[in-house]
Amino acid sequence: MAQTDVRPRCADEEADTKRRLVAAATDEFFACGYSGASLRQICSRAGVTTGALYFFFENKQDLLRSVIDPLAKGALELLGEGGPYGPESPYAMGAVSRDYERASGVLHKITGEFFRQRRLVSIVLSNRDNVVVAGFLADVCQLIKKNTRAHIQACTGSADSLDDFELNWLASTITDAVLEVLANDEDTVVADRHITSLLGFIRLGADAFLLQRV
Repeated sequence: MAQTDVRPRCADEEADTKRRLVAAATDEFFACGYSGASLRQICSRAGVTTGALYFFFENKQDLLRSVIDPLAKGALELLGEGGPYGPESPYAMGAVSRDYERASGVLHKITGEFFRQRRLVSIVLSNRDNVVVAGFLADVCQLIKKNTRAHIQACTGSADSLDDFELNWLASTITDAVLEVLANDEDTVVADRHITSLLGFIRLGADAFLLQRV
């Protein structure tokens, strides 16, 4: 494939060149891993010069960020659907159950979306220590933590029912469990069953916890 000039000549060419670079980087990261990925090989796959790559991206980490961005944005948007929810009055029986149903729907949506983007998930799972991936997973934990705090406060009427350690532990537990499901399950049927088991366990613990704190 003939290589293009460094700077695309129009907006359409610019968008196409960037798209080809991201697609080529996805192939390279999936096949070789982040550390083994070659920027020269990515440019060769995309049919562009290294100058064109640096026109769009600062470095390999910036390229990785663009590769996983659709997955990250989708997950964070879906988690946003599970935002603050609860009864207007302090804790009432069934409040956590309603939150559980909502959270269950969100996590099942996320799992289904991730299975449709298995290569991107594989790239994320293989690079959890990379600063870009770690930042994405930290954002997930923080959003789960924020939602959990709001849910518990709505149910108990108290902002102090869980301290930061407890909230961080719960958010990390959920995130790690979902990552394990994605890493080990081969299809959505098995994954959905495991997600349901995870949330059922959390639901029982949350009900018992809230009854002790009100």
